[in-house]
Amino acid sequence: MRNGFMILEPTAGNQPPVDIDFAMIIILVLCAVIMGLLILLVLRQAQAKRLNRRIEQSTIDAREHADSIAMAADLILTRFDSKGRCIQLGAGLERLTGITTESLLEDPKRLLELVHHEDHHKLEEAEQKRSSGCTEPFELTYRIKGADNQWHWLLERQNLVVIDGVARGFESVSHDVSDRVRFEQQQRRLLDLERLSTTFLESFLVTDDVPGTSRIMLDVLGRYFDFSGAKLLERTEDGSTFQVTYSWRHESHRDRPSEVHPDTINAERITWWIEQVRGGVPFPISPENSHSSEESAVHEITGAESILVVPVLVLGRLHMMIVLEDQDQQRDWQPEELASIQTMSHGISRSIERNLAEQGRVEFAEYRRLIERTEIIGQLASGIAHDFNNILFAISGRTQLLLRHTTDEKVIQGLQNIDSAMADAKGIIGTLRIMNKKEARSTGIVSIAAETRRVTEMISRLIPNRVELKVDIKVSNDVQASCSPDALHQVVMNLLINARDAVEGQGRIRISVDEDGESEHPIRLHVEDDGPGIPIERRSEVLKPFVSTKPPTLGSGLGLSIVKKVIDKCLGRLELVDSELGGLKVSVSFHKALDVPTEASIESLPPILTTIADFNRVCVIDDDPVVRELISQFFKAEGIETIELPDATGVESLLKNPENEIDILVMDLDLPRMTGVECLTGLRDKGIRTPCVLMTGGFNDAPSTMAGMQLLRKPFSMSTLKATCGVLVNERSSSR
Repeated sequence: MRNGFMILEPTAGNQPPVDIDFAMIIILVLCAVIMGLLILLVLRQAQAKRLNRRIEQSTIDAREHADSIAMAADLILTRFDSKGRCIQLGAGLERLTGITTESLLEDPKRLLELVHHEDHHKLEEAEQKRSSGCTEPFELTYRIKGADNQWHWLLERQNLVVIDGVARGFESVSHDVSDRVRFEQQQRRLLDLERLSTTFLESFLVTDDVPGTSRIMLDVLGRYFDFSGAKLLERTEDGSTFQVTYSWRHESHRDRPSEVHPDTINAERITWWIEQVRGGVPFPISPENSHSSEESAVHEITGAESILVVPVLVLGRLHMMIVLEDQDQQRDWQPEELASIQTMSHGISRSIERNLAEQGRVEFAEYRRLIERTEIIGQLASGIAHDFNNILFAISGRTQLLLRHTTDEKVIQGLQNIDSAMADAKGIIGTLRIMNKKEARSTGIVSIAAETRRVTEMISRLIPNRVELKVDIKVSNDVQASCSPDALHQVVMNLLINARDAVEGQGRIRISVDEDGESEHPIRLHVEDDGPGIPIERRSEVLKPFVSTKPPTLGSGLGLSIVKKVIDKCLGRLELVDSELGGLKVSVSFHKALDVPTEASIESLPPILTTIADFNRVCVIDDDPVVRELISQFFKAEGIETIELPDATGVESLLKNPENEIDILVMDLDLPRMTGVECLTGLRDKGIRTPCVLMTGGFNDAPSTMAGMQLLRKPFSMSTLKATCGVLVNERSSSR
């Protein structure tokens, strides 16, 4: 035993004994290691549990934090499992739709019902990508109906969630991009609208078919803005009504029961509309901004809840209104949209104004050609009348000379009959002279019965025999109308010619004159026929120049316009009505005038014979030798010396010679080389005051202000010529 331990010494031939202490130490060490490992394992497990709890809490906190961030940023977070099934919806979706996320998760179809039907395929494509294990992130944009019942555009980005290299599902982040989408749509809309307005503006600048182009524009605008309908309202000539000239309806509204709306709208019913668009700017009218009466008018006239009224001004006056109808919704019109639509209306205005200007140029050119033809015809008629009157004057003068040298009653009766026929012929030429005037003088008075018979008798020569012309005068000859004879002649002539053309060579025409004592215009003249008449809607139109219902070969369309112009100057009244004969009846009414002589009767009165002086020498100037000899022969028979000249070139030198002592000149107005007026004007300018009787057989008039002059129209009586000469000589003697 050593140190308290028993030591076994090995015996010879046996193994040495094991050291028990060392073994125990090893065992104890091993136990300690095992215990340490167990303790370490327990500690690691506890630490892992604590870490997992912290991770789970951190995940929950992170999700809550992400949800709070999403709520603050107006984002929608959605999570899907590895199979693509939705397992979580963010609270942002509940706030957008007003439906709890739990109910949406329980019924996925309900969420699909909120998505616009046109975008369902986008969600289906996204689901296919998730179920097929797509690892690439992708985006989609779709519309979803919000709690405000409006469509909201959502931009959604989906990403694959990978943890420890294993796909755990998908996450998506969505946000509302409605404002951006609407802005982009608005910009595209404005660009498209600008292109449309430019296209239509260019079209209106080159087209002559304004109504047709306007209808195409309405079709395009209606489809572009998704209107329920549209109308074109064109103002009538008198401005009292608007005619619906075109009506358009959207395809989606054509299946609805159609309401009957008026084709003619009284302007008084839409006075408020007119006031709003008077400046030419489109104006939306809805129940919120209209009067109660105007609101009912909108619905009754258009059948729409709200409308956009687009004015078309022509030469500053409201000519047309385009009414765009909105059946289902009230639009929030942008200023740019209204400006583009206004540009289109300006295109219509400019096109109409251009067409009116072109029409005016054409009418002016036609009127100028007509005036030129009329002047040529007038000149020819004046020349023919001049020659004809010279012949009449020669016959009448010879008749008067023969009457002085015969006592045979039969011869006298025959000569008087010839003289009476000459007077009738003079009346016909006188009527032609009045009708040939370029401008009918409106002031004056006329015996309407006598003058109507007179001009009708003359115009009847232009009416075919197969046309029955009836004259019915129900007033006496002393009834005077406030109208000049030449104005009445123009009215009757144009109306009878129009009636003749209307019956086309066979039918009935009636001209009548009566008196209505209770009317402001009591004296009435009617011209009616049994032709086709004129439709009521065109009666105001045919009063314009160059507008006619007849073929172009039958006239220029000036007849009724001339009548209207003449009647307006006479302060009369013109009315177009249906005739009892079956055609058109034109009624012209005049004021009643005082009972004084007419212009025609004044013109036919002889000069005042109370102060007739004697004269000894007369100079007769006429290029017609028969007329010149006839006048000279008459004066010689009266004991008056005459000097004959074929033209006026030698008159001045003749009068300047004091030996000639010419008392009076009898000079033709229409002379070669120098006219009678030119000769007389030159004499007066040089101080030569010799009296002069100017003669004319044509339509020309002499200056009324020239002193010492009197005009006589051929044929005239020789006694009238002598009396006129005596009066002028007496006036000259009195003024010295």
